[in-house]
Amino acid sequence: MMVCYQCYGRSHTSIVAAHLHLGRLPRDGSIPTVKQFMDLPYFDQGRNHDFGRPLHMGYDEDGHEICALGFGADQREGLGVIYSLYRLIGRREPLIVGTLSGLGILARCGGFLSRRAGLVSLGRPIVAFGIKQIYPELVLTVDSVRRFLKEVAE
Repeated sequence: MMVCYQCYGRSHTSIVAAHLHLGRLPRDGSIPTVKQFMDLPYFDQGRNHDFGRPLHMGYDEDGHEICALGFGADQREGLGVIYSLYRLIGRREPLIVGTLSGLGILARCGGFLSRRAGLVSLGRPIVAFGIKQIYPELVLTVDSVRRFLKEVAE
C-alpha cells in the first residue's frame, strides 16, 4: 500500500512524518534538534509546482511505499482528484494521512517566511523549532498509521 503523509506544501510536517515512518527519526520519546530537522533530505524544499505530486521517500520494512504530499490551499479538491485518478486507473487508493493537526502559529509563520516570502535563512529554523514542539504528536500519528497497516495486513 502507498502511504502519503500530507501537509500544505510537502515541505515540513509531511517530510518529518515520512522520515519517522521509515525509521530515520526516533520514535522512542527523544526529540531531534532543530538542526537535525533542517538537515533532513527534502525538509523545507517543496515548491508550488510540487502541489499534488507525491514525493517518494522510500519503502518501509513491510514493503509499503511512503510518500510526502502537499496540496496547498486546495486540500479537499486535491484529495478528490487523487482518489478519482487511482480509481480510474484501477489501482488501490493510497492512504493519505494529514499531518497539520496541532501545528502552531510559529511553524506556520516559519513556513510562510521560508517558502512564500523567500526568507529561507530566517524561516527554516523557525519552522523547524515549531515542528520540534509538535514532534510527539507526529510520532503518535505515524505510530497509529503503522498499527493500522499491520492490522490491515493480518
